Amino acid sequence: MPVPRPPISVIASAIESDFAPEIASDIAFHLTDWMDEAAFLVAVALAPNKFTKDEIRDGIRACLIHIPNHMAAAATLGGWELRDIFNVSAKIEPRVPLGGA
Repeated sequence: MPVPRPPISVIASAIESDFAPEIASDIAFHLTDWMDEAAFLVAVALAPNKFTKDEIRDGIRACLIHIPNHMAAAATLGGWELRDIFNVSAKIEPRVPLGGA
C-alpha cells in the first residue's frame, strides 16, 4: 500500500512567501514524490529483520534511482547550488549501477 502523501498545497503554501507560487508548488512536488522510498528507508531502519536481502537491495535501488533527481530538482528550484561536498566522485571508479545498467 502506498504511503499517504502530504498535500503538495500545504507544503507549497508554507514556502510561498519565499518563492513564486509555481516554483513553490514544484519544490513541494519534488519533496513529496518519493515518499514511498522514504517510508521504505524508515521501515528498514525500524525493523531490518522484516526484510530479505533481496527486498532491501531492491528498495535501495529504487531509492538511488528516484530520490536524487527529485532532491536535486528541489534544491535547484530553491536556489541551492549542487556540489559534491562529500567528494564522492574522487573516491569511486565508474561502475555498473546497483542491480545492473
